[in-house]
Amino acid sequence: ADLSIVLRTAEDGTQLTWNYGNFIQSIIDFLIIAICIFTAIRIMMKSQEGLKSFSGELKKYRVTKEEKRAYKDEAQLRGVKYRVVLEEKIAEKAKKAEEERLAKEKAEKEAEEKAKLEAEAKARENTELLIQIRDLLKKE
Repeated sequence: ADLSIVLRTAEDGTQLTWNYGNFIQSIIDFLIIAICIFTAIRIMMKSQEGLKSFSGELKKYRVTKEEKRAYKDEAQLRGVKYRVVLEEKIAEKAKKAEEERLAKEKAEKEAEEKAKLEAEAKARENTELLIQIRDLLKKE
């Protein structure tokens, strides 16, 4: 902030200066504050995105009114809290969804392998046909 250039000195010894240090200090302060605000806003936006994706995950396991009544009845019959039954059912739904996802991946993998084997068989068949054609042409 104390940086300056003497532009002119008067006869009585006073100096005309240009205090550019204050200008540089103001620019640095502005940049620091701007970076802090930018970072804070980015953190808030990322946390909102995370909350939205988390609430989207929870919506998959949403419980209908009929299910809720059934779970409450089951909780009364078992003598446990409703929350325990609800958590068990949500865990079952999550497990079932994971099993379905794994089964789907397995089916896709098998389909890819089948397609690959068919392509290889077709390539062998084409190669054999080309060999037969070549042999026929050599005979003629």
